[in-house]
Amino acid sequence: MSPWKIATVIFIITCKLEFLKMWHPSFLEFLKSYFVGRALLGNSFNWFDFPYYIIGCGIGWLWMTGLKEITF
Repeated sequence: MSPWKIATVIFIITCKLEFLKMWHPSFLEFLKSYFVGRALLGNSFNWFDFPYYIIGCGIGWLWMTGLKEITF
């Protein structure tokens, strides 16, 4: 896959995980009752997390693009 596609897929996944924080079914609440579940899913929805997702995916894209140029 190209770095652009990988960064886009990662951004979509992190956005979906962020939106899962607004949904409170019993199985998600059960997962969040453990440390690993809280660490992976988080506790509360926050719009201010999205710029960090964009920045992180951009940095990852730059890193993968740089590695691609070095290795090939």
